[in-house]
Amino acid sequence: MPSDAAAATLGDRARRLVAMPQQRRSLAVVAQTALDMANNLIDPLSFDVLTASLACANGASGFWTPPSAAHALAADFPAGAVVLTTGLASLADGLSSTSNGAGASKNTAGDTDLSAVVGGNTYDACSLTISAKAKTKGKITFEYVFASEEYLEYVDQFNDGFLLLYSDATTPKTNVAIVPGTSPAQAVTINNVNNVDNKNHFRQPAGTEYDGLTTLLTTKPIIVAKDQEWWWPVNAFDSILDSAVFVKANSVSLFNTCSKSCATGTVPAGSCQVDSVCEYNDLIEQVCSAITTKDDGSACVISGSNDVAGQCAAGVCKDVTAPTFTTGSETITVEGNTLGAPLCSPFDGFLPPITPKDDNVLATASGTIPVKWSLTNPAWGQLAPGYPKLAPITCGTDPAPKKTDAGEFLADALATLKLTPTQAVMTFQGKGRVESGKCYRFDILLAGSCGVTDAHIRSFRIRVK
Repeated sequence: MPSDAAAATLGDRARRLVAMPQQRRSLAVVAQTALDMANNLIDPLSFDVLTASLACANGASGFWTPPSAAHALAADFPAGAVVLTTGLASLADGLSSTSNGAGASKNTAGDTDLSAVVGGNTYDACSLTISAKAKTKGKITFEYVFASEEYLEYVDQFNDGFLLLYSDATTPKTNVAIVPGTSPAQAVTINNVNNVDNKNHFRQPAGTEYDGLTTLLTTKPIIVAKDQEWWWPVNAFDSILDSAVFVKANSVSLFNTCSKSCATGTVPAGSCQVDSVCEYNDLIEQVCSAITTKDDGSACVISGSNDVAGQCAAGVCKDVTAPTFTTGSETITVEGNTLGAPLCSPFDGFLPPITPKDDNVLATASGTIPVKWSLTNPAWGQLAPGYPKLAPITCGTDPAPKKTDAGEFLADALATLKLTPTQAVMTFQGKGRVESGKCYRFDILLAGSCGVTDAHIRSFRIRVK
C-alpha cells in the first residue's frame, strides 16, 4: 500500500491527467504491425527478418515521422523512428508541453527484466521483439532517444526506463542500451539520466510534449554473424505518466563506413600495387590493410609513360600492345593461344569480388568496384556496341535488362583479356556517374555468334551508400 504522501502524490498526478485529453488523432504516428516496424528499422541487404512480435497496449506504438521541422526530434530522426510508449504514442506529435502530466494508464503488465533494473514493479510494458539472420558478418549499432513525462518532478520517485536486450545462439540476453561513459554500466532510466546525473546526455528542449529527453544515444556496438534477436521493452514504474523510446529508422545495417585514414601515398598511380585501405578485421575493428598486388591481367600503365597501357603479371606492369601481322594472315599465335576472327565466347559469370548481384555496395559515390568476368572459349570476347552500360534502377527491384534500357555507356572503359589454355578472363576498368543513396545495374553484352538479344545481357546490381 502506498503511504499517505505517496497516495496524495499519485492523486495529484491523476487529477492533472484527467484535465488532459486522453485520446487525440495522431498526425505523425502511424500504427504498424511488428513486421512493418522491423522492416522500417532493418536494412534488407544486411538481414533477413525471421520473426517479429509486438506486445504493447492499443495506441501505444507506431511509426513516427516529424510533424514539422520545429519538433525537438526532427533533426535526430529526419526519416522517422519506431516509437514505443507506455501509454499514448500520439503524444510524440506534440510541438509543445501542454501539461506536466500527459499520458494514459493502460492497466497492463510490466516487464521482469526492467523491474530488476529499476528496483521495483513495472507497469504498462511495451516491447518489440525481432529475430533476424545476418547475411554476412558485421557490426551494428542502434540510435535512439528516451523521453518521459516523469521529468523532472518524479526523478528518484518513479524510475521509468528502457532496455535493448540482445541475444544469439551463444550470447545470453544482454542490455546494450547503456548510459555512455558509465562504469559500472548504467541502464537508461529516469534516475540515471536527468539534470543532475549524467546531465550531458539530458535535455529539456522546446518543441515536444515530453518534459525531458536524452540526447541521441547509440548502443554498444554489436558484432553479428548468424541468427540475431533484439528486444526493446519500454516500461513505466507507475501506470500514469508516459515514457517513450524512439529508435531511428533505417539505421540497422551491416554496411558500416570504414573511416580510418590508411593511404601511404607511396604507390604510384597506374602501378600493379594497391595502396593500404581501411578494412574490418574479424572483430569488425577498423584496421589498415597491407599494400597488395593487383591480380594478373589488371590494367596498369607502363612505368615512365603516361599513355602506354599494360597488364599486370606477377606484380609487374607489362606491355601487351597487340603485335602487327601481315594482311591476309588467317591466324596469329600469341603465348600458345591461337586467335582468329571473333567467335562465340560463352559467358561463365562474374568473378570475385562481385558477389550475388544484390550485395555489391559502394561505400561512397566516388568508390570503386573491380569487375571481371570469365569466358569459356579462349577467343576474343568483344563487347557489343553501347556496352558496358550503367542503368539507373529503383532500389530493391530486379528488372530484367533490355537493350532498349536507358543508361550511361561507359565509353572510357578499358577491357583487357587474359588467356589460359582453357579459359579467357576479361577485366573491365571504367568510370560511371552515380549518386549517393541510389541503385544501378551494370550490363554487359558480348558480340559474336553467341547472340546479342536481351536474353544474352549479363548484369549485376550496385547500391550506393
